Amino acid sequence: MAPPQNVAPETCEPDKDVLAALNAPPEPRWEDEEPSSEAYEFDDARVTTDVVSE
Repeated sequence: MAPPQNVAPETCEPDKDVLAALNAPPEPRWEDEEPSSEAYEFDDARVTTDVVSE
């Protein structure tokens, strides 16, 4: 029987990549892009539609 993947030495390398990705600060894309304002307008329209449907 093969050993569990958790014990396999091959998983040690990806773990480092995962930790690096988790430790890396997220890129604030939403704040930089202008289309975010359109998303807010879309959300408002959905909220209004939900209220009217009720």
